[in-house]
Amino acid sequence: MNKSYFIGLIFCPLLLLGQTTATEEAFGKACACFEAVDFINLDQQYFSIKADSCIEEAFYTNLTGVLKENNTSLEDSEGMLKVAQVMQAYLFKNCTGFQQFSKGMAMEQVTEIKQENNSNVGLLYSFNTNQQFPIITILTEEQEALEFIWFREFDGSTRFMEGIKAYENTVVEIVWKEVELYDVVTQKYPFYKEIVLIEELKVVDKKERKVWVKGYEKGRRRKKKL
Repeated sequence: MNKSYFIGLIFCPLLLLGQTTATEEAFGKACACFEAVDFINLDQQYFSIKADSCIEEAFYTNLTGVLKENNTSLEDSEGMLKVAQVMQAYLFKNCTGFQQFSKGMAMEQVTEIKQENNSNVGLLYSFNTNQQFPIITILTEEQEALEFIWFREFDGSTRFMEGIKAYENTVVEIVWKEVELYDVVTQKYPFYKEIVLIEELKVVDKKERKVWVKGYEKGRRRKKKL
């Protein structure tokens, strides 16, 4: 059952009775609290604390009413999760303060992922689907071709469902971790660079891409002659 259905359930009484529901009042208070916080300049270590206080403030006045309107209770974990999901969807769509909070949290998560894993920067070069798992190759400024395996879903992976054609002029940072996968042919477990995150850094023009690719291909031919 999708989120829009729950939003409809919550606000239907408002339309029919012409009055503010406890749920709508809670959503409004939560948004007002998020709007009052300067998340752009706030230290990220306080993000969760501020967000928790806004949610508590939102439901403090009439928690009983919110629970009743949504046919749930504090002991009903599934019901409370649904209320939280609807609230998140509503705030993300309608509340600038919550949008700033969400963006800040996303940036914090990216920072943590980068700290915990390895990364390389380069121009998206090729997308190979001839193997069991897709391989994305980038060209670095040192004229190296680095391969990364798309072993499982990662943040933003849907961008590349149709390949990298739309992003072939994009310089990216690929965050990766080592993974061992069984190779049927060699009957060994070679290491691969598994994609954890791909972050777009900049877009170059076609001329610059050609220079980048020619530099790599020229270097590759030179190495073959040695």
